[in-house]
Amino acid sequence: MIAGIDLMNKNLFRRNIDKYRSDVSATKAGFNKARVFSVASGKGGVGKTFFSTNFARFLEMNNKKVLLIDCDVFLSNCYLSLGVTPTKDLFDLIRGEDISNCITSVGNIDLLSGRSGNDTGVSSSEYTKMILGVIQSSESKYDFIILDCPAGIENKILSLMAYADERVIVMNPDKYSLTDSYSLIKTLRSKYGVLDFNAVINKCDTLDDESNIFGRIISTCHTFLPDVKVRSKGRIPRIENKINSLEENSTTYKIFNNLFSHLDDSCIESGLFGQHQMKMEFHLSF
Repeated sequence: MIAGIDLMNKNLFRRNIDKYRSDVSATKAGFNKARVFSVASGKGGVGKTFFSTNFARFLEMNNKKVLLIDCDVFLSNCYLSLGVTPTKDLFDLIRGEDISNCITSVGNIDLLSGRSGNDTGVSSSEYTKMILGVIQSSESKYDFIILDCPAGIENKILSLMAYADERVIVMNPDKYSLTDSYSLIKTLRSKYGVLDFNAVINKCDTLDDESNIFGRIISTCHTFLPDVKVRSKGRIPRIENKINSLEENSTTYKIFNNLFSHLDDSCIESGLFGQHQMKMEFHLSF
């Protein structure tokens, strides 16, 4: 559906999605549509999964029901960060398994995982269609749906990002990360007419670095994509296995709390996202 959209109608894309959701709300009593967040980047290895899983945990702490979909279906690793081993996954769903059997629950987080390194014979279009179908069928069951997208600008990624209510682009200070993030923004605008983005900088230790990096992104967009809005949502400092001091520890988690609260206004008055909830390393489960 989305991958085949007429580019001449790109500016109608979001309007048509919003109309679809409004129509569904009008026909279903008590319909409560989940907010859909896509988390992506132009370059791999910048911390998308780290961000996605911790954002899911933050929402769970605030009594939100969350569906986390690992959209990097051939190199999935959300399950590692959550410390679980799914018995069934997205590919079982594609082959006809009931979705309830493909969900792995972690507290109040439901994970729909892909696989890691398996040759499944499933095409990109099949997997994109299935994920969009899961989102549409689940929007009334969750408060939030988080899409942990693979890096890059393939059509399957762009379709998912364009469908989402909010797009979070995770980047780091590396010049290649910034260049590829801009390319992702530019491509989404040109192909789907998407004009609104949220940006988070990982491995960014100081406010001056944050201001400089965001300034470069915003300046470039202002020059070449003047109708695009990129909102600064904050930074994530470097997190080592051993944090040097109690003061540094406290500052790190306050930054996380503020960042996540800016993404979910209903959580602003909540308690801080604590050290014991945040996962600073993978928990292997195999």
